[in-house]
Amino acid sequence: MIYCWMVRLKPNKKSMTKIFNKRSMNPGKGIFLFGLIGHCLIEVASRAFYAQQNALIPSIASAINLGLYVLYGIIFSKFLQAPGLGLADSLAFGTQSILLIIMLIWYMAWKVDGKTNLRQVVKTLFTQSAVNLTLIRTLIGSLLGGAIILVVQPLLSNVLPSALAGGIALLLGACITLPFIWKEMRIFLHL
Repeated sequence: MIYCWMVRLKPNKKSMTKIFNKRSMNPGKGIFLFGLIGHCLIEVASRAFYAQQNALIPSIASAINLGLYVLYGIIFSKFLQAPGLGLADSLAFGTQSILLIIMLIWYMAWKVDGKTNLRQVVKTLFTQSAVNLTLIRTLIGSLLGGAIILVVQPLLSNVLPSALAGGIALLLGACITLPFIWKEMRIFLHL
């Protein structure tokens, strides 16, 4: 729908189907890939709760995710067919990851102070300069690496088998991303 707005199309079934039916893109995979960030963040946030001996909050978040997934799946599969399920997955898991991260900050503040409020949670989210710099560097590196993969893989697919072309594109994308995350990689290697 954002794409429709950017090119001044009316976001209806015909225009959305036209966008997602281009031969150059597999829409189900393309939309699903946006949700992988949410999937990764859920794993990290859930494990942080489990380390605190708290499985209740991740379970509640999973139940909310299930409800949202079914709701989004019904809505978007009617509108976009198969790509709608990828969009439903991305939105549901993205919502769950954001909810878990906010609840984790809230929970940790409550354990330390015995009290917490929404203003404190928002302040914590946006005032951690070291965390923000890491997120910005990682985001820039990931976007550049992803762009390299998106450009190189189709070019190599014309002359090499798809699996080999994908592997080479992935390797190049990782090499481009590595300088942006090198600081964290060194910490990880010394654990």
